[in-house]
Amino acid sequence: MKRILIMILAALGVLVSSAQEKIKVSDGLYIVSYGNVAVIEDDVNQRSISITISQDGIDKSRREKMYKVVCGKWTKRVVKDGLKAAIAAGIAASASSVGTSLIASGVATLASYIYDDVCEYYGSNL
Repeated sequence: MKRILIMILAALGVLVSSAQEKIKVSDGLYIVSYGNVAVIEDDVNQRSISITISQDGIDKSRREKMYKVVCGKWTKRVVKDGLKAAIAAGIAASASSVGTSLIASGVATLASYIYDDVCEYYGSNL
């Protein structure tokens, strides 16, 4: 029993330590990135949006890597050139569906932060 508890605590420690710092975008609006997942927090309206960007194969006709952007129920599959626009569109769609104008007003800034974090996460392979 003691071993199981120690293993659970170790796993939680790894999860907590892998999170980056909470970045303040504006008053009441924060973003936290966990590798290829970003969480946007609206502290004023007590809402949050999670965005996941994953590599999703190769477009054979263009010979480019594809990326899947998932933001709530919104999903888009794009090549690298369309990634920042897809992130912004996903944030805007999710912000309107959860009813937070604070997130909607910071779409461009949020998309830039997330795009930079994803580029760092995937490195030169993006």
